[in-house]
Amino acid sequence: MKILFLISLLVVSFIVIKSFKRKVAQRRLTRTKHKKIGDMIECDVCGLHIPESKATINRGKFYCSLDHANQGNLPPAP
Repeated sequence: MKILFLISLLVVSFIVIKSFKRKVAQRRLTRTKHKKIGDMIECDVCGLHIPESKATINRGKFYCSLDHANQGNLPPAP
């Protein structure tokens, strides 16, 4: 009788621990999903939208890469 009680106690504790770990993992996943990316800006050359934190800024304009920042400085073609 004691053996059945111990086995059932182990099974129940295993189930409780497993569900607790699942809830903790789900909370971490939810927090990761909701991190703020930042404001989206548009590249002045190609129009690509990227997070402002990843943009290259040159002379007050936003670009998606250094190549486009260099292109943005060129005078317009005749």
